[in-house]
Amino acid sequence: MKILKKIIKRIFRFNRDEHEPDKVLVVIIGIILFCGLLVLSSASAVAAYSKFGSSYYYFIRQVIYLVLGGFLFWVFSNFDYHRWKKYAVVCLLASVALLCLVFVPGIAAGYGSARSWINIFGFGFQPSELVKIFFLIYIAAWLDRKRDLNNPGEGLVPFLSVLGIITFLMIMQPDIGTLSIIALSSLAVYFIGGGRTIYITGIIFAGLLALFMLVKIYPYQMDRFRCVMDSDYNIDKECYQLNQSLIAVGSGGFFGRGLGQSRQKFMYLPEVSSDSIFAIIAEEVGSFFSSILVVLYLIIFYRGAQIAKKAPDMFGRVLSAGIVFWVMIQTFL
Repeated sequence: MKILKKIIKRIFRFNRDEHEPDKVLVVIIGIILFCGLLVLSSASAVAAYSKFGSSYYYFIRQVIYLVLGGFLFWVFSNFDYHRWKKYAVVCLLASVALLCLVFVPGIAAGYGSARSWINIFGFGFQPSELVKIFFLIYIAAWLDRKRDLNNPGEGLVPFLSVLGIITFLMIMQPDIGTLSIIALSSLAVYFIGGGRTIYITGIIFAGLLALFMLVKIYPYQMDRFRCVMDSDYNIDKECYQLNQSLIAVGSGGFFGRGLGQSRQKFMYLPEVSSDSIFAIIAEEVGSFFSSILVVLYLIIFYRGAQIAKKAPDMFGRVLSAGIVFWVMIQTFL
């Protein structure tokens, strides 16, 4: 542990007038990253070899992204977060521009029935991933201006206006899953920033009504709900992935088949390296270790909430809380 502390201090090099980094949070994130790469190397081997001729294609790609992400993690850990307030409006405009790019011919790239990806020089990218953090920065900076959130014209209307723009662009793709993450994390930020409970309740009710209407417009969304309620509904098509996931989780038992011993990864379960990765984890290491993984995420939520609570100003408190809620909502959704 002493060696680990020295490494963390050397990486962060915090000043005396700043608090030390949350070592528990950093260590838990490191454990999740390590375990994630370990399971990915097993889960994606068959699909990677079938599609690219190399069993380690997805694993190597994620290692590259991990190195890049680690570098950015180090850079922004030494970056004064107050500087982001200066670029709040730029972040909002960038969010709108990024969501518009998916409709530009030549760089727009569809995936399934949604148009939520762009392709630049062969590199696939989902703009909404940046929108998640950019939009939170804007909302946090907006709330930091000491607005009277009890006044609808000064609080509720501006908030709904910018959220409405993002919502419209996301629906046009359509990407209801990502929209849910952005909307819920934004509502959490608005509430923590001082938004009235009655307004939050009204927005949630209106959101549920809108979701019901979207399900009617896009029937495949209704199929997802039907599969959750009744996994026997159309087993060979709409509910195929769900049923194969249940088979994977169930066959894993308490301690799993063993690392690398998944059967569902042999082209039975779709998206084994992404959407269905948790099912493979449960199959290989069992419900016991899968539950530990869930607990680790809950600890991240708790430590993040403590960081938000101790933030010295409204911007830091709201932004950190928004990031924590974003990660948790996306993880469990």
